[in-house]
Amino acid sequence: MNLKTAQQLHQLSTEGYTQIAADFARTRQGLFWPPLKKIMDNLVANSRILDLGCGTGRLLAHIDSEKFEYIGLDNNREMLEIAADKYPGAKFILGDILNLDEIDELRSFVPFDCILAVAVWHHLPGKEWPVLAIQKSLSLLAPSGQLVIIVQNFWRQIKYQKMIVTNFFKRICGRYPYPCRDLVFPWKNSQGQKLGERYYHAYTKEELKKISHQAGGRIISLSQDKYNYYLTLGPKSF
Repeated sequence: MNLKTAQQLHQLSTEGYTQIAADFARTRQGLFWPPLKKIMDNLVANSRILDLGCGTGRLLAHIDSEKFEYIGLDNNREMLEIAADKYPGAKFILGDILNLDEIDELRSFVPFDCILAVAVWHHLPGKEWPVLAIQKSLSLLAPSGQLVIIVQNFWRQIKYQKMIVTNFFKRICGRYPYPCRDLVFPWKNSQGQKLGERYYHAYTKEELKKISHQAGGRIISLSQDKYNYYLTLGPKSF
């Protein structure tokens, strides 16, 4: 994938979340993942947490802000405005995961004991950007810190399997401009109205291992269930 196409897909995701911000906040409440809960339960008091792609701050419903120091970061202003209204005592920063080392407001909080990235990496197109994002995230960790990446598992759901196969044949015929595992589909509200579009990359377990090694990360754990992959990384030198 060339840089222009990657930029277009990255912009598509950013604009899509702007269009669906209110609906996202309404429909994404109460979600939490058992592997993530286990990691949070093992964190010591006063641990510093960075929530990458925090969106509307939904993880704060499950994070004890009195026990931990929480920082949320997202590149979508509309999402952050909703988060700030809902959690006025929390710290939120506007910035992009691809430019973590350039965000002045973030520097005073480094290092982090835990960096959470829920439903973020599958929105990063191309082969270089996911690796770069891991490298920049690992650079913000304390020596014993952990980077937790959760991405959707498209291979265990039939409708997405069909979409990937369809994309494969459409691409052969010149009717699909992206690799078959790069998915673009609409975001619809509960009434079936199209609010925007979403871009996702359908990761495999082996691909997650590959980008982790390319980024110089140390794989602590990698598991999956019907809906997601759960990857935990640490700095290699620790």
